[in-house]
Amino acid sequence: MNAISKLLVGSVVAISIVGSALAQEESALQERNVYIFMNGKMVHMAVGEATHAMIMKDFKPLADGTMIYVSGGKLYTATDKKMSDGKMLSTMIFGKDLGAGSQH
Repeated sequence: MNAISKLLVGSVVAISIVGSALAQEESALQERNVYIFMNGKMVHMAVGEATHAMIMKDFKPLADGTMIYVSGGKLYTATDKKMSDGKMLSTMIFGKDLGAGSQH
């Protein structure tokens, strides 16, 4: 393998590793999917127009900065807030500023 081929292969491997690490850190929920959490598991499915209309009548939006924590098969929620030391709760938990506190 010549030097350029080795560099190319190394770059692809490095990009793949970084991409995997980022994918584990952040993920997005899929548009027009409904999610339910029960017994420590999550189930989701795509919905059509009629179900979407029904959902929009009864569901409430989550506030920005809402965090969900799983422990013992139960879900716990909290909204990001400024702590007594001036840091945001999310910054203390995640170890970095995620920007969630900029609106609070």
